[in-house]
Amino acid sequence: MRNDWPVMSHPLESVHVRHNCEDWHTGLLRQFDSRRLPFYLTFASVTAVLCSNSASNWLIAAAVLALLVCHFRFGDELRFPPVKLPLGLFFLATLTSVALSGHIREGWPGPRKFYLCFVLLLIPSTFRKLSEVGALVVACTGMMTISALWSLGQFWNKVREARLLELDFRMYYTGSRITGFTTHWMTLSGEEMIVLMLLCALLFWAPRWAAGTWCGSAIAGGCCWRRFSRHCCFG
Repeated sequence: MRNDWPVMSHPLESVHVRHNCEDWHTGLLRQFDSRRLPFYLTFASVTAVLCSNSASNWLIAAAVLALLVCHFRFGDELRFPPVKLPLGLFFLATLTSVALSGHIREGWPGPRKFYLCFVLLLIPSTFRKLSEVGALVVACTGMMTISALWSLGQFWNKVREARLLELDFRMYYTGSRITGFTTHWMTLSGEEMIVLMLLCALLFWAPRWAAGTWCGSAIAGGCCWRRFSRHCCFG
């Protein structure tokens, strides 16, 4: 007669497996340096902005909080680039123009974006090696490549839609161009332009890092061409 009941392991074997799992988790926790948490959050926030503004904003807030905790608990230094005076004048001029415009509610989205300047504090305070900067550029290139591939799929769908509707493609496409993971084609253009400039910087100063990003550069460049965006190419 066939026995389909599972074979019970020995109790000592179960205890041994449980102990191994506990040792594995404990080893991971020991290897994780909590003082590097601001770096990981900053790295993720800069990369995430290429696909989700909301995720990037929350990661910036978490990175600032973690950085302040490390500063007051461990004495980690807070570094800010020497742009405090021009940045402060820019803030003051913006707030003054909004206050005197008579349309404070309509102008509020501008000052609301001031918190993005926390990135100027996070990057110098958390990045310690040039290799970390190179890794960030490579990660941004990877995210931008995925977004560009997605946008090329959008372009193909728009070509099909124009053919089905029997409309001139340029007239149909100009008002609703490909956006990738963003909400507007201008945003996608600016992001691709910045990432391509970072890749050019790697090409001149760290060719070892730039060697593996040629494919992503070609895809992003093709996306710029298919979007019919002149300012991105000129930039």
